[in-house]
Amino acid sequence: MNTSEFNDIGKALHGFILLKKASEIVQAYKDNEGIEFHEMEIAQLFTLSYRQFNEDEFSIDLIIRVYDRIQNEERHNRIIQAVKEWTAEKKIDLDSFLEILRTESA
Repeated sequence: MNTSEFNDIGKALHGFILLKKASEIVQAYKDNEGIEFHEMEIAQLFTLSYRQFNEDEFSIDLIIRVYDRIQNEERHNRIIQAVKEWTAEKKIDLDSFLEILRTESA
């Protein structure tokens, strides 16, 4: 895997995870779990218009902060399962990708 492919996979995976986190925020709002309306609105706009908001640092930061606030084991496991399914669908060897990431980070 060359650097360009690695970076493309990393960006796509990051975007997919953000979409899943945004979806979890919207669902938490619907389930009346302490999400403020403006937080849900931004997350919902992100899920509907990802290509428009995928580089909007405000939206990304808000999604990360709100998700961290509401994260629990069940939500975390749903996102992990979605990532596994997504990488399998895209024929990405997640274990190899993570190993390369760990090696590059060390």
